[in-house]
Amino acid sequence: MELLASLPPLPEGRIANSFMNLLPEGYVPPDFVAAHITLFVEKSWLNANQVHEWSLQFSRFDEGQGVWRPVQAKRVREDQERVFFTVVLPGFSKWLIVGSAEAPDVQFLIEDLTISANPRSNEPVTIQVQVTNLTSEEAELNLAIWVEQQIDSMVRQLFAPNEKKAVVFTIVPKNVGTTEVRVDRLLSSMTVGQGPPVVPTPEAVVQVLFEPERGPGLAVGIIVGALAAIFVAGTAVSIYLGTSRGPAEPPAPGGGPPEEAPEGPEGEEAAAERGGPVADEAGEKSSDAPG
Repeated sequence: MELLASLPPLPEGRIANSFMNLLPEGYVPPDFVAAHITLFVEKSWLNANQVHEWSLQFSRFDEGQGVWRPVQAKRVREDQERVFFTVVLPGFSKWLIVGSAEAPDVQFLIEDLTISANPRSNEPVTIQVQVTNLTSEEAELNLAIWVEQQIDSMVRQLFAPNEKKAVVFTIVPKNVGTTEVRVDRLLSSMTVGQGPPVVPTPEAVVQVLFEPERGPGLAVGIIVGALAAIFVAGTAVSIYLGTSRGPAEPPAPGGGPPEEAPEGPEGEEAAAERGGPVADEAGEKSSDAPG
């Protein structure tokens, strides 16, 4: 297997098994807290290249420094064809699995696991280990803490040559009783007492503290709507009054109002002059037109 030309060469005596590019999907790196993956190496490859099983290294490419950073792996099981390892992911990048004929020197010494006194549920508990860089070069430590066989968190720190310092984890146990913790190959347990109840976080309430501004368009619309309502109401009233009074009489000549015919003979003569019907003594209407 050949590496990309842009990547640094492997140390002398190291043989590459697999090259991969691990990228996050569905979330962004700031959302990443801790994770681990399970990888395997085929036994046929170990035998064909005379690679020591304990020499396998899982390395992450540090793009900022341009170097490979070995990450400690834990052997979890094997079958007839493969050996399985679990690796804590300190970040997403290019990864490489390599091996050699001889087991490599141990980089870090991890010892003295201590737990803060009187741990209680729903309260922070401090867990600490002492770490020493056993090499004469700068080395990167990627260390995780496991709580009840589940990864809880991890740290990534650079150590100067031969540097020794404390590495501190903070966990918040949820359950009362015995809780198992593990850092690297150091295993311990703690008895968790009853702590304070969990107070639910209130949901945020959004309040509108100001009235939205009304533009001139809203005022114009209100005025136009009011005028339209007045016009429609006035038209409806006019139609109603005209209907209740009956049909209007035709205007008199000259544009004035129609004259009422006087009663008696004078009225009959006036009606005859206008060409209108005249009532006879029997009350029936007659016409000047020949019968």
